[in-house]
Amino acid sequence: MRSKPSADELFALADALELEACTDRLIALESLEAPEPMKRTGRYRRLEAAIEQNGDLRAALLRETDAEAARQWARHLEVGGPDIDVYHSLAVAYRERAFRRLAGPGPAEAELEAATALWFLLLASPAFWERQGDVDDESRVRSRLATELLEIHARQGARALAAGEHAVARAHLHCLAACRTGSEAVEELLARQSVPYDYAVDRERADEIAAIAAGLLDAWCADVVQTAERTTTEPERLTRLPEGLPADYAAGIEHLRPFLSLGVPFKQALRTCLGWYNSWCDFMLVDGGRPKVKTVVDQARSCADELAAICEKGDALKIENQALAEHHLFRAAALVAGPGQERELTAALEWSPANSEATTWLERIRSR
Repeated sequence: MRSKPSADELFALADALELEACTDRLIALESLEAPEPMKRTGRYRRLEAAIEQNGDLRAALLRETDAEAARQWARHLEVGGPDIDVYHSLAVAYRERAFRRLAGPGPAEAELEAATALWFLLLASPAFWERQGDVDDESRVRSRLATELLEIHARQGARALAAGEHAVARAHLHCLAACRTGSEAVEELLARQSVPYDYAVDRERADEIAAIAAGLLDAWCADVVQTAERTTTEPERLTRLPEGLPADYAAGIEHLRPFLSLGVPFKQALRTCLGWYNSWCDFMLVDGGRPKVKTVVDQARSCADELAAICEKGDALKIENQALAEHHLFRAAALVAGPGQERELTAALEWSPANSEATTWLERIRSR
């Protein structure tokens, strides 16, 4: 006959059940999903340890008041300085949640962003690798783990953009852009989840991950540009163009517009778009005169301004500088003779000092 459990054993059991309930509440608070019961043992032991050590957090979780529990959890992370394993547990949980979301009908951007940010910082932190012991070819492991998540952003973002889901595409693009920028930008992503990250990040390790993100962004941009370029020369479109216009520049620009509107500037996409505007203006100068040139120039201004913001003046060999100089030439052509033309021609030479057309035109104006 089995003996009855002692009072100490009952208290221990009650404490374990209460701790499990608190952990489930914290997982729900973080918008994560609890593991299946059979897989639970030891699954979130670091989260359970954090709750056990923090009476205020435990009490708030038991009261099931989300605002207070969230405040106590943020305070614990900020003041208590959780060990690296707590972050690791959160990163694993967010990753699994994101993958389940991706397999279902619901949105996965928030969970995937949190997982990506946590894994970026962990993989760049010496403290994380110290806990892993000896790892064969750490750089290869880091690259594989980071690429897995970053490729999902690139793939899902491109699909969303093609489907016209611009908000989803923007979320994926901005996460990749933050990873390309570096650890400080990634920490800002985590701030949205009320998860401060206090461990030192190694610059060299972070740069490895940033390079992966940069490569994926460049590939995404190149694919969008190539598709837009094909659009400008589709045979059916060419048959509808005015005589003498070699490509449907308007169609290419329209294809690039959604990508450029996502809020992350890309030199390749912007200079391609501005180049099409310039070629269109060149045709209009002959075909329609100054009024039609002005119409296209005005449409091109925002594109030129965005490109100028990420370029440096003076290098005449750079394609983007040549495009900006040509744009200012067309701005001058769209104006009546006067001081405005001189300003635009001066701006053209600031971008590309070797532009002979701007030099000749400016000399002619000043010699009058």
